Amino acid sequence: MNDGDRFFVGLLIAGIVCVLVILIDGWFLRPQRDPGATSAEEPLLPKLAGYALVGLSLAMLWRLFRYEAVDFSLMLVVVGAVSGIIWALDQAFFVRRRRAAAAAMGTPVERVREPIAVEYARSFFPVIILVLIIRSFLFEPFRIPSDSMMPTLFDGDFIFVSKFSYGLRLPVANTLILPTGTPFNMLAMDLAQTSIASPSTD
Repeated sequence: MNDGDRFFVGLLIAGIVCVLVILIDGWFLRPQRDPGATSAEEPLLPKLAGYALVGLSLAMLWRLFRYEAVDFSLMLVVVGAVSGIIWALDQAFFVRRRRAAAAAMGTPVERVREPIAVEYARSFFPVIILVLIIRSFLFEPFRIPSDSMMPTLFDGDFIFVSKFSYGLRLPVANTLILPTGTPFNMLAMDLAQTSIASPSTD
């Protein structure tokens, strides 16, 4: 593991710690502090953890796009899975308890506030899944890493590749699950036309 990967892993671990701080406060400490679940004020520690999480996320995205340290599809799968798990755990174990405690305090259901981490997870999960489906099954952007394709493409250019033409494949694993045909090979057609059009040497 090089220094860049260690830096990215460090950012990821710090982000996980921030998420845990926000979840512990929202699921276990906040119901005791605010049983009515109406307070918009957050304690200093989870508030700082939320701000730090935003900064760490931006730093990880910068590291990802600038140095291509980690597979972006893998990041989408991990973040999507974590968001879905947080949302599912809240729906399965905490939302009824939170609403019952709020009702006992006379708070209407529509005024009950979710923990901030659950709000983020509920908002991000469908967006991440949609982006993952588009990148995995329809088209995906790629950045040209060198000048090997000049003069047609230059280093740093972005292109969109039709993933559907190559068959439906699982994200990250890249395992073919449904063939959809063979992509059209323009280079082979150009070579064939050149060979047919070339004058005879006899």
